[in-house]
Amino acid sequence: MRPWMLLLAGLITTIAAHAASAAGRVALVIGNSNYEHIARLANPTNDADLIAAVLREAGFELVGGRAHLDLDKQAFEQAIVEFGAAIEGAEAALFYYAGHGIQIRDRNYLIPVGANPRREADADFQMLNAELVLRQMEASGAKLNVMILDSCRNNPFGGRGFRSAAAGLAQMQAPQGTLISFATQPGNVAADGDGINSPFTKALADKMLEPGLDILRMFNDVGVAVSAATGGNQQPWMSSSPIKGEFYFAGKREAPVEEQAAPEAPVVHDLVAKAPPDLVLKAPPVDPCQSAETHWKATDALDTEAAYRDHLRQFSACRFAELAREKMRKLQQKVAMGRIPQPAPRVAQGPLPGTEFRDCAQCPLMVVLPARGGQFPLAVGKFEVTGAEWNACVRDGACSGEQSPESHPANFLFKSEMEKFVAWLGRKTGKRYRLPSKSEWEYAARANSTSTFFFGDDAGKLDKYAWYIINSGGLQTNPVGKKLPNAFGLHDVYGNVSERVVEELLCGGGAMSFPQGGSKNCFEDIGLRTRDIGFRVVKTLN
Repeated sequence: MRPWMLLLAGLITTIAAHAASAAGRVALVIGNSNYEHIARLANPTNDADLIAAVLREAGFELVGGRAHLDLDKQAFEQAIVEFGAAIEGAEAALFYYAGHGIQIRDRNYLIPVGANPRREADADFQMLNAELVLRQMEASGAKLNVMILDSCRNNPFGGRGFRSAAAGLAQMQAPQGTLISFATQPGNVAADGDGINSPFTKALADKMLEPGLDILRMFNDVGVAVSAATGGNQQPWMSSSPIKGEFYFAGKREAPVEEQAAPEAPVVHDLVAKAPPDLVLKAPPVDPCQSAETHWKATDALDTEAAYRDHLRQFSACRFAELAREKMRKLQQKVAMGRIPQPAPRVAQGPLPGTEFRDCAQCPLMVVLPARGGQFPLAVGKFEVTGAEWNACVRDGACSGEQSPESHPANFLFKSEMEKFVAWLGRKTGKRYRLPSKSEWEYAARANSTSTFFFGDDAGKLDKYAWYIINSGGLQTNPVGKKLPNAFGLHDVYGNVSERVVEELLCGGGAMSFPQGGSKNCFEDIGLRTRDIGFRVVKTLN
C-alpha cells in the first residue's frame, strides 16, 4: 500500500473511533419483582425487559447486554460499579429501576430482593441509596445523565419502626446535566397497573420510540399519558438541571426534502480531497428493517392489538409484519367470539390500590384494596385496631377502659364495644366505617391467593407472617406489624388476635391457636370477651 493510502486509512480510522466514543449511549436497566421478605411485585421484571428492548432500539448499549432482574444487594452494587465504568465520557448515561423503593429521612433507597431490615438504621446496609447512582453519573463526564425511577410505591416495611419513612419517594436534586424522572410526584405512590406493565413504563416505552420528541417533551408527554390512563390519580414528576444541547431517543423528524437546506461543505483533509475517485467512501444505504426484530420482541411481549398495529405502522414491509397481522386477526376474532370480555365500565373512580391514608391523626392506617367485580373499592385497616387508637376513643369519652400496651391490638372487648369505636370514627371523620363482613375479611386476608395460606401451602413458613401458638412465647397478644404483610400490605391477618366480623364469626386465629388459612380460618363467635379477640375496620370508598 502506498504511504498516502496508509495515512488516509489511519486518519479515517481515528476519526471513526472518536465519533463512536463521543456518540456512545449507555444504560443500566434493573427490575426487582421476586422479593424474599416483603410483598412481591407483579410488573417490574416485565417493565425492565420492555425498557431494555426499547433502549436497544434507541441505540443504547446495555450494561451486561440485558436487563438485570431480581438483584440482591451484592449484585445491585456490582451492576452500579460496572455502569460507572461504562459511562465514562458517554453522550448519554441512563439508569432505569423498577421495584420497591422507600424514602427515609428524605433520602431514597432502592430495595434489593433479599433486603430484610428490622429497623430504620439497617437501611444503609441492606438497601441502595439512589444518590450512589447519581455520584457515578456525575463523576463520569457524560454529556447527559438520565435517572428513571418506577418505584414510588408504599413503604413495604410498614410496622417495623421505620418512623422516618414516608409514602413514595423524596424529591432529589439533579446534578449538572442530569434529569431525574419519577413515576409520580414526590411523596405520592404509584401502582403496578392491571396489565403486565406499569402505566408509567408502558407510556415511557411508547414515547421513547416516537421520532421528533426531544427529551423534555418526551417526559412531558409520558406524564400526560399516565395521568390520562390513571384518571388523574398518578402524575409523573421530573427534576432537572440545565441540559446543554438537544437529545432525542428516536431522532428528529426529518423535514420534507424541499424544505431541507443544502448541507454545509464538510471540512476534508487534503489527502482525502486528493484521493482517487475509486477510494471515495460512500455511506451504506439505511436498512428500514434494521430495528424490526428488536421492536417485534417488545411488541410480542405486550400482545395487544394496539402494539401489533404500531409495529405494522413502522415495519409493514419487514420480516415480522405478516406475523403481526396474523396475531392481530386472532385477537380480533377472540373479541368477536366473546372469548376475551371487553372491560366493564368502572362503577366509580377511586384511589389506586395500595394507597395508604388516615382520616385523622388518631384513626387507623387504611390500605386501599383492588376493587372486585365492579364493586366500589374497599379500604381495610393495615393493622388490627391498636391500644393507642382505642385509647384515643376513650379520651374522647366515646369508649371505656384503656388498653395497654398501646402497640398491641385492642382486645378483651365485646362486639358492642367495638361498634362504639366504629361509630366514634364516623363522628370524628364524617366517614362511614364498619366491621368487615366474612367475605370481605376473606378477600383481604387471602389477597387473591388460592393456596391454603396467602403465602402458599407450607405451614412451616407461618412463623414469618403470624404470631401463633408456636412462636408467641405464651403471650396472648403481641405488637402489631412485626410480621410480614400479605400481598395487599395487611399485617397479622393470621394470628395475634382473632378478628370479629359482622356475621358473629371470629377470623384469623389468635396467638394461642394454629391458623388454618382460608375459609377454615373463621369460626363461631360465642360472644366471649377474651384477651385474644380484637378487630379490624373497613371503609367503602364510594
